[in-house]
Amino acid sequence: MPDNQKKIPDNGNSGPQHIRLTARLTLAAYDAISEIQRRHRTQTGRVLPLWKVLDAAITTYAQEQEIEVKK
Repeated sequence: MPDNQKKIPDNGNSGPQHIRLTARLTLAAYDAISEIQRRHRTQTGRVLPLWKVLDAAITTYAQEQEIEVKK
């Protein structure tokens, strides 16, 4: 692993692993994400992390494209 990348701490959790990446989004996609987060916060009073929104969207898109998604 290059020195400029930081490894996300495991903390002993056996849950799903995450990676960090940079993504370029259209303004429409960013507005949609902001609205999803706003509605979630309004309904639950809690913040919905950006990574969860993107993870769900990518997984759903892959399934629609009939790409096998490992869970």
